[in-house]
Amino acid sequence: MARALAERDRAMEARARVVALQGLEGVHAWTKTLGAIPDDPARRARWVREVSTVAAYLDRWHVTGEQTVGSPSDDGSSEQTIQRRLAERAATRALAISHGARSAQARTDWEPQIDVVRGVDL
Repeated sequence: MARALAERDRAMEARARVVALQGLEGVHAWTKTLGAIPDDPARRARWVREVSTVAAYLDRWHVTGEQTVGSPSDDGSSEQTIQRRLAERAATRALAISHGARSAQARTDWEPQIDVVRGVDL
């Protein structure tokens, strides 16, 4: 079961990355608010990861329009509200990375963590 969950996690991340790249290539309005793609490879990788988070939210909740993550009034559930807030934070980090900021949340050693039930090996 742990392996299946890890595979699903990787598939969802891959889908988010594809949606993000489609947004960047299609010059969608929401990508313009996230800053320019950094030239530095490490910053670019972090930036794409954050943009992928925003893209995953937009894709999951079918959010369209000019705003980066939509409006709180569009939220249909508490789950969407939580995910919108995560997407808003990712958008803020992407913009900071684009501008070269080095906040605690935009460090080069930051990696998302997968929580696993104690005693279950992946």
